Amino acid sequence: ALAGVIAPEGIRIRARCNKGVNLDEETGAAVFRILSNLTTNSVGAMAGMSGRILLEGLVRDGQIAITVTDQGPGLGATARSLAGTGLPQRSGMGLTIAKTLARRIGGALDLVRTGPDGTCFCLTLDQPKP
Repeated sequence: ALAGVIAPEGIRIRARCNKGVNLDEETGAAVFRILSNLTTNSVGAMAGMSGRILLEGLVRDGQIAITVTDQGPGLGATARSLAGTGLPQRSGMGLTIAKTLARRIGGALDLVRTGPDGTCFCLTLDQPKP
């Protein structure tokens, strides 16, 4: 339902994860905000296009890795030069906030790739102990 609200016609949002994950309230809220930001950025980058945005979670060996991959035009030449933080320079405040939130919950947010075929970010964090 949420995907239909934020994605215009022509953009499909899919999510999948290999296992269920239970996060405490603070961590869950931060992860939700990070993923919402990345997905909203992807939708904005794909304005006027058709394509797919995939959120994919992998839980393995005590780690959670969630990738957000889109089929947009990439971040552009000026944004591609990476700052020491691993995020594009001159990125909007949303990415800075997402990176800060990831660090606050003990995780990391990294740009995996960007180019004319799309962009991929990965959020990693430790799996909570039962």
